[in-house]
Amino acid sequence: MRDLLTALACAVILVLVAALAVPPFVDWQAHRALVEQAIARSLGQAPVVAWLKAVAPGLEIAVEVAPSAALLAMLDQGALDFLLARVPSGNPTDGLRIEPGVRETVRCLVRGGHPLAGREGVPIAEAATYPWVLQDRGAPIRVAVEQALWAEGLDPPADVTAASSPLVALALAADSDCVCPVSQEVARLARVGGGTAFTTLDLARPIELAPCQLISLAGRSLSPGAERML
Repeated sequence: MRDLLTALACAVILVLVAALAVPPFVDWQAHRALVEQAIARSLGQAPVVAWLKAVAPGLEIAVEVAPSAALLAMLDQGALDFLLARVPSGNPTDGLRIEPGVRETVRCLVRGGHPLAGREGVPIAEAATYPWVLQDRGAPIRVAVEQALWAEGLDPPADVTAASSPLVALALAADSDCVCPVSQEVARLARVGGGTAFTTLDLARPIELAPCQLISLAGRSLSPGAERML
C-alpha cells in the first residue's frame, strides 16, 4: 500500500515498454491502486495508445508505480530507461539528465462536513490549526505545504499524522477534520462520479508543487522503445 494516491500526482501516464527493452517507470509518490484503476479505464481509449500500437504493434504498454527514491535507485542500477518523478530534496543529481515539467497546485481535501468546507479564501494560518495528514518528511507535497506555511511566517501544523499511502490519508480525512493535501489529479479522482465525500479547500494563497521531471542517466543511451516514446 505504500504507493497509492499521491502519485497520481501528474495524471495517468502511459509508458511505452519494448519487448526486449528496459521498462520506464512513473512516480506518482504513493498510489498504486488508484493509478491502476484509472489506467484500467483509460487504456485503449487514449489516442497515444492507438498511435503507438499502430506504428509499433510489437510494443507493450505498461505503467509501474514506486516512490521517487526507489525509482532513482533502479535507474542508477540500469533497471529503468527513464522515469517521471521529482528528485527528493537532498538527493544528488550528478549524472542525471533532468528535464522539468509543468508546475501544479496542491489541492487540500477535507470531508464535506468540515468546518472550513465551502468557505472562500481560507487563510492557510487557519487551516494549519486543524489536524493534517501528510506524506513522510521530504516528500514533495509535504515540502510544498511546509514552504507555504514558512512563507507566511508560520510553523508546520502541530497535529500531523504521517501516511505514505494516500488511501489511508483519505480514509483519515473522511472520518475527521484532517486536512489532506494531494495533487490535482488525485483530487479529481477522489470526486469521480460526482461524489461529495470530499471537497477542496479554497485557500487564500495556492500551494504550488514543484513540477514532475523527466529523468534519465546522462551517460546512457535510451532503449529503442523509450526513444520512440520520447
